[in-house]
Amino acid sequence: MVRQKAQEDKEGLERHIIALKSQLNTKMDEVTNLSTNNHKLQDELTQQKEEYNKRIVFLEQTINKLNQEVKEVSMKRSHLEGLQEMSQKQIASLNDMIAAFEKDRVMWMSERRELESKLDNSK
Repeated sequence: MVRQKAQEDKEGLERHIIALKSQLNTKMDEVTNLSTNNHKLQDELTQQKEEYNKRIVFLEQTINKLNQEVKEVSMKRSHLEGLQEMSQKQIASLNDMIAAFEKDRVMWMSERRELESKLDNSK
């Protein structure tokens, strides 16, 4: 009877050990799956990080190009403003010359009329 009880206990322990081994194998499979998933996620994150870094470099290059273009446009604008100011001064100078010429023309026309009048009177 003691022997039978010991045999039953032994068989019960063996079944329990088998169940525990099965649970352990299941848990080990879960750990392996989690580890595999973790590696996949790390690879995906590394790839995304590389893509974001490439985008950042591209955006920085684009910003630098745009800043350079802004500088060039600003320089051209300043140059054009200088040319415009110079043109306005030249136009003002030409207007002064035209006014002086018109004044001289009026004076010459007056002198011509006087001379023509004197010439007509002397005939």
